[in-house]
Amino acid sequence: TLKSHEELKQSLSEFCESMFALWLEKPFVSKLVAQEANLGFRRTERLFKKTFFRCMEIFTQFFTEVQQRSLIRPDVSPQSLAALLFAAMHEVMRMNDLIEKCHNVSLANPQFRKQLIRDWVLCTIEGAAQRNQQKSLPQSKNRRKVLEQNSL
Repeated sequence: TLKSHEELKQSLSEFCESMFALWLEKPFVSKLVAQEANLGFRRTERLFKKTFFRCMEIFTQFFTEVQQRSLIRPDVSPQSLAALLFAAMHEVMRMNDLIEKCHNVSLANPQFRKQLIRDWVLCTIEGAAQRNQQKSLPQSKNRRKVLEQNSL
């Protein structure tokens, strides 16, 4: 069980690395499944739900559990964090060929992948981390009002 922000970042980094490693094994298959699912092919859609969508569910469960341990703010949606993670990873995987063409780096490069994951985890967790009550939010009845206004 995770007990600190450092453990949370480490666990999430390992999770991201595993996802990228799976994609790197057969990037063409992942691209094809996602593309065909977007086109509405039923068989591929079922496959997408069993694989990619399952990853999204695992991410959501992960963030829900760490939120219950007060490692991320209570006003952040675990499902939103999961969607942001999944979308960010998917977009980098989808654009990997173009990134390599334009910037001469690729997910196949361990240093690039490590830096990408580190930066993403740092930005996401530090941005969502609950640290000694968020000082920018009022600690009174006004807090709910501020949260409601910010969610609009």
